[in-house]
Amino acid sequence: MSATPDSTLANPDQRIADLERQLAESRAERDEALGERDKAQRKLAERTAERDEALEQQTATAEVLEVINSSPGDLGPVFDAILEKRIPYAVPPTAC
Repeated sequence: MSATPDSTLANPDQRIADLERQLAESRAERDEALGERDKAQRKLAERTAERDEALEQQTATAEVLEVINSSPGDLGPVFDAILEKRIPYAVPPTAC
């Protein structure tokens, strides 16, 4: 609702109240948008960490598989590689 110059002059307190309400609404919308952005950034950071962890596990597994492939019949190097890489699901760090 647009105030005409006459109505603004006739009731400046109402115009001030309207502007304060609009300002409060704008601030609330801004705060909501900032909250959504922060939530999205946290999710992105979590997913990035999960991806990085999965990549580390895949790399360690691939390296152990290379040792297995290059050491047929000799398990010593295989176990050494597993201990070195400490693949979480294969050897818990406390078992070393």
